[in-house]
Parts: sequence; structure tokens; C-alpha cells
Amino acid sequence: METALFLSGVGYLVAIMAFVVAIGFLITLLVGRTSGNEITFKVGKKGTLIAGIVLAASLVLGFGAGAVENSIATQRNNRFDNYAEKYTKLYAKTSTDTEDIANNIYDVWQDGIFDDTSDDNFDPNTVISASLEKDADKVYALKNNMKKLKDTLDSMKDCNAPDRSIKLYQNSYDKMSEMADYVTNPYGNFNSFSDMTNSQDKAVGNYLRKLLNK
Repeated sequence: METALFLSGVGYLVAIMAFVVAIGFLITLLVGRTSGNEITFKVGKKGTLIAGIVLAASLVLGFGAGAVENSIATQRNNRFDNYAEKYTKLYAKTSTDTEDIANNIYDVWQDGIFDDTSDDNFDPNTVISASLEKDADKVYALKNNMKKLKDTLDSMKDCNAPDRSIKLYQNSYDKMSEMADYVTNPYGNFNSFSDMTNSQDKAVGNYLRKLLNK
């Protein structure tokens, strides 16, 4: 694409120069005709012809390279859009799985705190580990989907689409990665866990809405 852009620029630049030269030779031709000077007329005629040929060739080069550039840009934009659609669908699924894991941890943690039969040595790490073990399939799927999201994001970057921005997708991935890491390796107390996951879930949901409205 960079080569096509360069050739297009060169073509139009040469066309401008050829046009100026052609005007000069055309004036020479007219002067030769009006004055009856055969040599001046022939120089003007040949010069105008040559400059005209160069002008036509450079315009063809400029337009042709421009068309190639537009075609490449369209292909890259379309490829980016295909990856973006795949990314958004996967993001929605990953968001649901992450939320489910967080909710399950929240439920067992809350039950453990308010369970009248539990002793004073209640260890939240025990119930958290049990919840993650119970959701082992979801945790595995989450980690796998995070890798797929990253790979898709990298593919979008590699498209070098001139009319597309990666910023929203990168920011959404960063927030999802933050939440996925936290729910699979939670820390803090029950209240901080609740506050953190609610905040992260809200942020991920906002990004998902933006992605779906693209």
C-alpha cells in the first residue's frame, strides 16, 4: 500500500510538471506559427507532443496507483471488520463466563460467612478454591477464550486498516483481561471482592455495548 501511495504521488507530481512544460512548448509552437519561424514551430510541436505523452502516462500512473491503493485499503478494512465481528461475539461469551464464575464465588463466600453452622475459623480461601474447582470447565474455557481474544486482537492490528481504529478493542480486551485474572485469582475480603467484580462487570458491559453498536 505504501508503494502504491508513493507511485500515485510521483505520478501526479510528474503530471503537474509535464503540464507546465507542455504549456511552455505550446506557447513556443504558437509563437513559431505566428512569426512564421519554422524551427521555433517544430521545437514547440515536438516539445508539446513529448510533454503531452509524459502528461498522459503520469496521469495513468497516478490514477492507476491510486486505484490500487484504494483496493488494498478496502481489502484491509474488510479483513479488519471480519476479525472485529469475531472478536465481539467472543467478547460477549467471555463476559458471560467471567460473570458466572464471579457470581458463583460470591454466592459460596456469602453462604460461608452467614452460615450459622460454620466455626470461627472459616477460611474463605477454602470455599473460593472449591468454587473454582467446581467451575473448572468454565475457568478453562475462560482462559482459552482470553487467548483467542488476544490472537484475534493481534490479527486486527496486523491488518493495518487505514480507516479503522484498534483503540476500543484494545481497551475492551485490557478490561476483560483484568476481570478474568481477578475472578480466577481473587484476593481481598468479601466486600472488596463484591465491589471489585461489580465495577469490573459494569466496565466490561459498557465495552460490550460499544462493540455491539459499532
